[in-house]
Amino acid sequence: MDSSDMLKKRLEWMECDDRTNSLYINGVNEFLYFAFGDLANSSDIGEDEIKVPCPCNRCNNSTHKTKDEIFNDLLLNGIVRGYVRWVYHGEFKPPQKRKRADLGDGNSDDIRRMIYDRSGPAFFIDRVDEEFGDEQADGFDDEQVNLEPKVHEYAKGSKEAKMLDSLMKDAEQTPYPGCENYSKLSCILKLFQIKCMDGMTNKAFNNNLKMYKDVLPKGADVPSNYYEARKMITDLGFDYEKIEACKNDCMIFWKENAKLVKCTICDRKSDRKSPKVLRYFPLKPRLQRLFMSSKTASDMRWHAESREEEPEVLTHPADGKAWKHFDEKHQSFAL
Repeated sequence: MDSSDMLKKRLEWMECDDRTNSLYINGVNEFLYFAFGDLANSSDIGEDEIKVPCPCNRCNNSTHKTKDEIFNDLLLNGIVRGYVRWVYHGEFKPPQKRKRADLGDGNSDDIRRMIYDRSGPAFFIDRVDEEFGDEQADGFDDEQVNLEPKVHEYAKGSKEAKMLDSLMKDAEQTPYPGCENYSKLSCILKLFQIKCMDGMTNKAFNNNLKMYKDVLPKGADVPSNYYEARKMITDLGFDYEKIEACKNDCMIFWKENAKLVKCTICDRKSDRKSPKVLRYFPLKPRLQRLFMSSKTASDMRWHAESREEEPEVLTHPADGKAWKHFDEKHQSFAL
């Protein structure tokens, strides 16, 4: 069975609304066989104790559960319909590589989740559309997978789609032949973590990359310099804006003050050659990521979905008049 036929078959049972139908139940069993099939032999713990991410609508691959727990969840809550590529369960890996460490709390699982949270379900739906056309992809509607109207941002051939495709390839590609512990992307993220934790300068980072080029086996694919490496993590959404600040901490040269040549408070001239830099992390994309991430989205909705309200008692800002007024005025946002 080729890739497009496989995805069509999955779509057929995922879109079945009757979860007691044999089509849906057989599909669930097929998924469980794939997710747990190779793990029982490669794990030291009992089969009943092995846990993998649960793809039900409630957990959305953010909670690790046993085989029986996932079976019950999928019958009760249904499966995330945008999850046709089982990437959190080792789909893109050779069978011999699909060990518990990779599918549980492992490094590659976290990297794939970063990309999924960076893009949202829309990107993965477009990958289905790329496989076998618009007809089957139309089975996904915005309401089913909670997509925003900007789904077309991920259309095939768009800049965003190409960038995310590149991230997926880097998440699967090893930095050099034979490397088992890191993908190209996870290797760069680890280097940046070391850079931040140990205060490594950009120059030292460049020198390390040059040394890796010389030390690693022929065919190693690592960035040549800091700029190339930073471009990769910028695509993941880890970007920031540099803003020059007065060396006496009086003000920042930003927005309408960006072109000023001296501080309006202490009259000290702006030093463009060696400025004091403030790193600004824009709020809007970070709030968007909180709602896009399956790990944090439920926490952001806790006040409306899981909190026990007490009449006449202010237990959360959502009980206040200002919050309720905002919900009434912006009902589409409050849903």
